[in-house]
Amino acid sequence: AAFKRQQEELALRRDRQFIYSGLLLAGIALFFSVRLSQRARIHEDERHATRLRMYAQIEESDQRRERLLGALPELAQTAARLKPEAAARVAAEVRHVATK
Repeated sequence: AAFKRQQEELALRRDRQFIYSGLLLAGIALFFSVRLSQRARIHEDERHATRLRMYAQIEESDQRRERLLGALPELAQTAARLKPEAAARVAAEVRHVATK
């Protein structure tokens, strides 16, 4: 009877250890899952911020191009009064800015 009781206590102790180790593993898995989801959220926020900066740069470039195209007649008149090499530099700069 004492041996049987001792065997039952040993089995109960093993079962508890198994349950506790399972709970510990589940806690560790939950911890890493939360960390990974936080990192994914941070990376998504960074991608969103990068996208917004990119759109702002595109918008700024478009506005610059529109201002330049609006000023083309005046630039052409000014370039006509310049020496040929200076006019070529102005035309090259206009092409450079217009194609950005």
